[in-house]
Amino acid sequence: MLSRDVVHGDLSADNVLVWEGRATVIDLPQDVDAKKNRFARRLLERDVRRICEHFERCGVRADPHRIADDLDLLGARGARPPGAPGELTVDP
Repeated sequence: MLSRDVVHGDLSADNVLVWEGRATVIDLPQDVDAKKNRFARRLLERDVRRICEHFERCGVRADPHRIADDLDLLGARGARPPGAPGELTVDP
């Protein structure tokens, strides 16, 4: 999403559906433009923190600040072209 300048804004484990190895992000009415919204970075950090907290309860540990920094760089460079392996499906 970030490679398309979109930050979810209210991401949680409840908004990520996984089926047959593919993740679909849902519930996007509060998404923001990562380049135009001055709060986009804070929202991105909160989204990443929530996902990390969910997976930490499952025994997976990650540094949400480092992930947000890495994602920030990916978004700025547009690292993945549409349809590239690992791309998330986004349903509005």
